[in-house]
Amino acid sequence: MNLSGVPIEEQRLVFMGAGSAGVGVAKQLVEYYTRRGLSEQVARDKFWLVDTKGLVTKDRGDKLADHKKYFARTDNNGRQFATLEEVIEYVKPSALVGLTATFGVFTESVVRALKACVDAGGLGRRPILFPLSNPLTKAECTFEQAVNWTDGTVIFASGSPFSQFSVKVGDQAVTHHPNQGNNVYVFPGLGLGAILAKATQVTDDMVFTSAAALANSLNAEEIHKGLIYPRIERVREASIIVAREVMKAARRGGVSALPDEQWIEWEEWGDVALTKYIKQRVYDPLA
Repeated sequence: MNLSGVPIEEQRLVFMGAGSAGVGVAKQLVEYYTRRGLSEQVARDKFWLVDTKGLVTKDRGDKLADHKKYFARTDNNGRQFATLEEVIEYVKPSALVGLTATFGVFTESVVRALKACVDAGGLGRRPILFPLSNPLTKAECTFEQAVNWTDGTVIFASGSPFSQFSVKVGDQAVTHHPNQGNNVYVFPGLGLGAILAKATQVTDDMVFTSAAALANSLNAEEIHKGLIYPRIERVREASIIVAREVMKAARRGGVSALPDEQWIEWEEWGDVALTKYIKQRVYDPLA
C-alpha cells in the first residue's frame, strides 16, 4: 500500500475468488484499514469480491454461502456484473487479488484495465496485482505477464515461485524481481513468538503484528530491488524479527504468561535484549 502511491481513501480492491481463503485474506486487510483510523464499515466497503457468477451482491438472486455475506455489496442499485472485466470497469480498482485456482484468469485485457484505472488517478501510482493461487499451473497470471502488461509498474506477489527476468531498456538491462507470498515468512516466527512468550492464546493482534513485522524486516538492498518480502535466504533472520514483535504483542494483549520481572528487564534494555533471548532459543538444524 505504501509503495502504490494511492491514498488510503482512494484504495479499492477487487478479489477474484470468494472462497474461504479469499474472504479470510480480505478480512485481514479490513483490520489493516481499521488500524489506520477507518471505521469497519468504510474499510469493508473497499472490497469487491467476484466468484464464478460475477460480483457478489446481496440481490444477485442466488443463495450466498455464509462466508460471502460479510462482503456482499448492497450499493449496486440492482445492477449485476457477470465478468471480471465488467467489475473492473465498474469499480476502477487500485488492486487485484487472485484466489481462484484457475490458470490465466488475469488476462492481458484485465491487467491492462487495472493499470489504466490506477494511471487515471494521477502520476506516480502503481497497480497492485497478487495472483496468489498455487501451484504454477493454477496461477492467475505469470510474473512476466504482469510486468509486461503494466509496463513494469506492477507491485507483484504470487502464491507460486517465479524466476526473475531481465528486459533491455535502451543500452541497459533492467532486472525484475518477483515476490512470493508464502506463509514460510510468517508462520515460523509467529509460532516461535507465541511459544517463547508462553502465550495463552494467539490473538488477532499477534497475527496482524507478524505481518507488519515482516513488512518492516526488509533491508536496504531488498527495498532498492523493489521487493516486498525479504529474500528467502534471509527468512531465518526475518523470523527472529517476527517472533520478537509477536512476543511484544502477546505482552500488550495480556496473554503472555512470562513473569512481569522478565518483561520489565527487556523493556528497560529494549529490542537488543529480547532479540538475544530469541536467538539463543532458535532451533538450528545444523547445530
